[in-house]
Amino acid sequence: DLVFIDGRFRVACALYSIIQMKDMPGTKILIDDYSFRPEYSIIEKFADFKGIRGRMGVFEMLLDILHKKTKLKGLGSNSKKIIPIKRTKKKRDNFHESRLAMKKRRKKYFSSASRTPEEEEWMNEYLNNIRKKEKLKVEENIAKGEMWLGMSREQLTSMMGQPVKKTETISRSKKIEIFYYDDYEDDYGKIFFRLKVILISGMVEKWTIH
Repeated sequence: DLVFIDGRFRVACALYSIIQMKDMPGTKILIDDYSFRPEYSIIEKFADFKGIRGRMGVFEMLLDILHKKTKLKGLGSNSKKIIPIKRTKKKRDNFHESRLAMKKRRKKYFSSASRTPEEEEWMNEYLNNIRKKEKLKVEENIAKGEMWLGMSREQLTSMMGQPVKKTETISRSKKIEIFYYDDYEDDYGKIFFRLKVILISGMVEKWTIH
């Protein structure tokens, strides 16, 4: 009467569990890391979301969907007993609804006011560990002289130094900067650069090496 889901393909595993246990009312499903992964919120369309326990999401089977089949066409129901669906002129945007559900989840479960002291302590420890790992990775990359997507302007100049040439433009309210490094002159006296780094809003977007 209990299903614990962890690892890969958690949404698919949850939906498959709902299908396989349709004749087992009262079954609970626990999904690990649910509290800070809003992309899992689509499961709430198919199972009854009971809340967060620690970092796990707790679900129960939707009995009104899985057992009252007379309301759904295509699930072995009698077509004469199907309740007609009221159609509206407004089109349903499932993608927009799922994004809205994600925003609500972030607002509800990511705010410190909605968490217990134990959950707040665990979340702070979790975020601190992530920051420490990111800091160590950044320091390691800078020491090796390796660039990465998303590195900041300050990290780039700390590793590579100030660029030989720099250009700035504004496009769609975003600041685009191009840093040029390692200049050289060809046989005709024209100056080229071996490395060109493009930054958008102060973050490295891409680079090219000639």
